[in-house]
Amino acid sequence: ALSLFSWDGAKVTKNQDGSILLRFEKNEKLCFHGEALVRVAAGSFKVFGNVLHPMQGDHHIACPVWNPGALLTIAPCEGETEGLVQGQPTLRISPVRKSLQRSSRILDLTKAQGTSFELVDGFHVISGESSGESKISKFQPISINLEWKETAASISALPGEKVATVVIGNRNTGKSTFARFLVNTLLNEHTCVAYLDTDLGQSEFTPSGLVTLGLLKKPLLSPPQARAHSSSNTRSFFTGASHTETNPSAYLTAVENAIKAYSRLGKKYPLVVNTQGWLKGLGLSLLHSILNLIQPQRIVHISKDAVPDTPLPNLASNPKVTVLGCRPAGALRCRASAVELRRMTLVRYFAGPSADFRTAAHSLSSQPPYRVSWMGLWISFANGMPDAANVLTALNASLVGLCHVPNKSFPVILKDSNMNNVQSKDAQIRLLDFRRVQGCEAMGYGIISGIDVKSRQFYVLTPVSPAKLATVNLLIRTEIAIPAVMLASRFGKDNEAPYTTVKTIQGFVAMNSRTNIKRK
Repeated sequence: ALSLFSWDGAKVTKNQDGSILLRFEKNEKLCFHGEALVRVAAGSFKVFGNVLHPMQGDHHIACPVWNPGALLTIAPCEGETEGLVQGQPTLRISPVRKSLQRSSRILDLTKAQGTSFELVDGFHVISGESSGESKISKFQPISINLEWKETAASISALPGEKVATVVIGNRNTGKSTFARFLVNTLLNEHTCVAYLDTDLGQSEFTPSGLVTLGLLKKPLLSPPQARAHSSSNTRSFFTGASHTETNPSAYLTAVENAIKAYSRLGKKYPLVVNTQGWLKGLGLSLLHSILNLIQPQRIVHISKDAVPDTPLPNLASNPKVTVLGCRPAGALRCRASAVELRRMTLVRYFAGPSADFRTAAHSLSSQPPYRVSWMGLWISFANGMPDAANVLTALNASLVGLCHVPNKSFPVILKDSNMNNVQSKDAQIRLLDFRRVQGCEAMGYGIISGIDVKSRQFYVLTPVSPAKLATVNLLIRTEIAIPAVMLASRFGKDNEAPYTTVKTIQGFVAMNSRTNIKRK
């Protein structure tokens, strides 16, 4: 069974605030999908490599239904004896978002005998007690084999604070899963762990296009799309694209700046580095450059059948290389594609962790934008500088990086060594070649939702805090397209998305590829 828990009324207490207290006995566990805030009231519990203790506060834990093969299991640690009632480990589970319609409902324990039931709002326990295999096979707990556990434990036991571990492997081998598990295991021994995410397409902390260094004091118990994006303990560096091949120079500069930021930390925390899954040609060359920059002590190579499939450079740090097998072949795959996950991350970055493709535009339209004068800003374009007369057109309804660079990076006069003139015709907009500022630090992303030419102001939607916005002196237009669902309040004949159209344009059709013409 996925969950083992005897739903005795004496072991379950429903509180007035909608939370539930569960008292566990030996060998009991919960497997679930959905999300909740979990707090240990007594004893200690293990979940995805991390041990939760009392006095740690609430932990946000989430298993989205669109990823049915990555359900988490939470269970008391072996040998636990202390608790609130009769020496039982006790867990408090609270809803993340309370439903007004269900806030006063009575918990019906008779439903706990089925395959799945909702324990608190948005948190569904998968009991797996039904004999119907078709129902049980819809979900699988995340699989962490013994090799992965032993490798994470050996890295956690290494002496010294400054131990760098790089996780490498091809696409869909489980690099991100192992990196999260390793971070959670390290947090059992360290108060803080540094996590450097160099995978632009599936970033851990931000939407794609940023290389991010995070300082983590709490375990990672949810995928990036299911958690709120907080920038309080992260530093991001701008590349402006979802793929490294778009601008390899900007990518390596961003990684180098992130590593410098880690080296300047007052305290030396263990470092975990997640890498991209492109390991051929230019991708392999970029990996070698990153390894030479980091000089790690450990390299974890995840590959099919635990056979090395990626050549590694000779490093001065002489790292120990551990080769692990990838996740089980029978594991259920995520129902969302990589492109859909990137879009979902961007939607929830701006519209909140509970938003989806249907509610994103309505949430954004209800947010008041910031008014930003362009007289105190510099403007750059990651995808090439447009004609000076079309700068505002290119900026309107675009995704921009909100960046900060030292003043010494700006030219003294409005001229650039690679351009004849960086003065725009649009009311003194100051333009800057992206090569001057690639890889610079980014406070986050913003959407230019409107431009007031008369007052020389941009209207910018962003979740970045005002304190960080005060440091922004550079806007860089990205190569990342804003999903149409973020621009339209609702679909219909009378409600078109701004800056888009659903009407047929006469005289134009979709371009078809010509396969009968030889390439030059």
